[in-house]
Amino acid sequence: MRMGRGRVAVLRWTFLCSVAGAIVLAQTGSTDLTRYVNTFIGTGQGAPDYNMGNAAGNTPPGAAYPFGMALWSPDTTMQSGGYRYEHRSINGFSLTHFSGRGISCWQDLPLMPVPGRVQGSPGTNWSTYSSTFSHAGKEPASDSEQASPGFYRVRLDNGVQVELTVTQRTGSARFAFPASDNGTLLVNAGGSANGNWGKTWIKINGDSQLYGATTSGNCGGDFSYTLSLASGYKSNRISWLPGPANSSWESDAWSACKMGVFSKSVTLKICRIW
Repeated sequence: MRMGRGRVAVLRWTFLCSVAGAIVLAQTGSTDLTRYVNTFIGTGQGAPDYNMGNAAGNTPPGAAYPFGMALWSPDTTMQSGGYRYEHRSINGFSLTHFSGRGISCWQDLPLMPVPGRVQGSPGTNWSTYSSTFSHAGKEPASDSEQASPGFYRVRLDNGVQVELTVTQRTGSARFAFPASDNGTLLVNAGGSANGNWGKTWIKINGDSQLYGATTSGNCGGDFSYTLSLASGYKSNRISWLPGPANSSWESDAWSACKMGVFSKSVTLKICRIW
């Protein structure tokens, strides 16, 4: 049976690409191909939108692990993928993202570092604590946004430097606040892209553990999922605060949030996600 011309052409190109790849490996002596990966590909608006809000590749640039439970990445929007390269403001760093789909989904448990103490309720004014940022130029500096497979870093314009990395079921984040002030870390179990219901809560255990669950769903269909996690944190000094007594903060919106006041920096380790 004869092969079609199109199939023969494909096989030829496949063979040539394989040979070229082998030559490159032989010349460099390295098998680490991750250095050629640009995690920002697909993060910008591309084809015409047609009023669907998903003309981008819907791929977030944050820390990811193949087939892992976490894709810890910055949030600039609640639209599909959670990130648009054209945007200049980050409103949180959530643990999960639905990459490469045209559907708003996941973006569970966003965290947001804030210099100093918060003034208004994060439960009803979460966007108040967002921060602008800058992309890296041709020669990336330590104070610009950078990303590589499994790692993401950005220095927010509010002065906080954020570093994220993940494994298959865990993640680690470091938030370094400006030297002149303590900082606040906002943790929102009720901040998923499609809202939250059911088993959605966050609690503190002692002086080094945070654990909870968040329930969301309806990602292109009528269903629910629950993400549970346990984490540990390390800092020079910490105090977790509830909403101020007798304040105007909305108790329902605030019930899924926690606010931690830290000294200089905090490393948060997501011990397990399931």
